Amino acid sequence: MTGRLTGPSASWVLKPGTPWWRRAVTSAESLVLFAVFAGFGAIGAVGWYATLGAATGLWSGPHSFVMAKSTAGQYGAALVMTVWLVFWTVSTAALGVWELGSLTVLWAGRDVIELWPAELRVRRPIPGKGPRVAVEDIRGVYLLAGRGGLMVRTPDGGVEISGLGTGDERAALAGALRGALGLPAGATWRPALPAGFTSEQGPEGVIVVPAAEGPPAAWLVAPGTVTVREGRPGSEPSVIFAGNAAELTATPDGEGELDCQLVLLGEDTREPGRDRYVLLSSRNDPTGPREAGLWLAANARIPFDDQITE
Repeated sequence: MTGRLTGPSASWVLKPGTPWWRRAVTSAESLVLFAVFAGFGAIGAVGWYATLGAATGLWSGPHSFVMAKSTAGQYGAALVMTVWLVFWTVSTAALGVWELGSLTVLWAGRDVIELWPAELRVRRPIPGKGPRVAVEDIRGVYLLAGRGGLMVRTPDGGVEISGLGTGDERAALAGALRGALGLPAGATWRPALPAGFTSEQGPEGVIVVPAAEGPPAAWLVAPGTVTVREGRPGSEPSVIFAGNAAELTATPDGEGELDCQLVLLGEDTREPGRDRYVLLSSRNDPTGPREAGLWLAANARIPFDDQITE
């Protein structure tokens, strides 16, 4: 790839892809939330003013807002309310800054994606927030499941490039980035076991131990089959599932997100008739299960059906 040393060789811009009416509703909800939060604080401030004035006798506030009858009680209430008002003031200021930033991104946000000779850069309205990724580290360009955020794959995992624009715009930009980077039309993935997994050669095949809590489990990877076994140390492991194919799927999880699952297809020895076993799952990002599926396909030589597309 060639490019000028004084500037990027290519650049793209993504803007908010949410319809204006939906942005208007979101803005109204945010402003109402801030107004309610600020209103509670204002009422508390009036109560503090009236209570402290009644305790000291220096001024007179609305009598209905005085928090105690006795002078000692009024001083105590004023002290507690002082602490509460300090906390409320700091929280309100933080909420205001957060709401302002969110509304700015919602209405005027823009991500400028620049491809330099040795680096992919993202410029955002907030300085220092855009990622930078070395071109030599980029293994693939993809979208999160459900046409989510635009991502690049690196040796250290996925890096989000942008969540702005529509799904179609991000998909088009993913294709343009692959072409500019000289990658194949589809994202390229290195078959790999997830971090924390271990593998060793055994007499029957490769034994893979997942990094997961729960009963000790292992995958026995042999030509044409993957067997899931459970067993305590010192005891003979029992087979709980034997499969000869795998697939990668994405299904809604009930919380508005997608559960990306690497599923082994075969036979469950505990529940006759059950022919699916989830080996690995990840929320929204399919790359970990995908790489593990490709690893199984390469080492066990079983079919692997990747059903998650852009």
